[in-house]
Amino acid sequence: MNGTVTALGVLGTGASSYATAVSNGGSVVVGGSQDNSSSPNEAQAFMWTGGVMSGLGFLPSCSSAPCRSAATGVSADGSVVVGYAYYGSSNVYEAFRFTSNTMTGLGFMSGGSSSVAFGVSADGSVIVGQANTPNNTIAVEWVNGTLTSLGFLPGGNTSYAQGVSGDGSVVVGYSSHDFSGEDQAFRWTNGTMKGLGFLQGGDQSYASAANADGSVVVGYGLNNNRMYRTVRWTRSGGMRAIDDLLIAAGVNITDWQLNQATGVSADGTTIVGYGTDPNGN
Repeated sequence: MNGTVTALGVLGTGASSYATAVSNGGSVVVGGSQDNSSSPNEAQAFMWTGGVMSGLGFLPSCSSAPCRSAATGVSADGSVVVGYAYYGSSNVYEAFRFTSNTMTGLGFMSGGSSSVAFGVSADGSVIVGQANTPNNTIAVEWVNGTLTSLGFLPGGNTSYAQGVSGDGSVVVGYSSHDFSGEDQAFRWTNGTMKGLGFLQGGDQSYASAANADGSVVVGYGLNNNRMYRTVRWTRSGGMRAIDDLLIAAGVNITDWQLNQATGVSADGTTIVGYGTDPNGN
């Protein structure tokens, strides 16, 4: 916070942990942590707040070890956490919603046996992710607990939802399609999925997150040199490489490699992600 890196700790006697999402204002952080207290290499979703990391447990339907869980998103006020849990004995993943100290499974598509949640709207009412069917994997949303398929881009047969706008109206992710056989970033709203295109010369793109109203989408895509570059999409500018935008703004990014944008602020002006710095870190 304020430019200072602070360790959040681990659960129990675990050796590692990772953070995936933060509430508005930063008071709640969620993610996953190893916890060896009860069984070796057990992984559990956590919520960190007030300087304390607390495990969120597992789905009640996991009756035999190993049971595992991971948190992937949190609502603006920190009251709703989403993610997925793993039933070790049956090799099943199920999306969950955690609120009021209770983890609830979100279920599966008809005939399916796996679902994962990756994002949640600001008020916690819209959750997005993906679920399998007997034939494919498809992007889905849960609105007030009801599971709905978001479909595919024209000609596609697989899709994955990675993020949702703060107001819950726009879902972003990627889908296969019929133009090149590769994945293309999509923006889904009002029941319609539209492809966001590619960088010039590229044929793959992926959307990771959207801002409050879905007008700014970030992710990554291949360029004409077959290298992945971070991207930003807007209605007016389309898909642009973020390093090109930085250079145009006079920022020196010599020897930086920006690999993937993973999040964007509500107003769309701040983007976070990861890459490699000039020292190779």
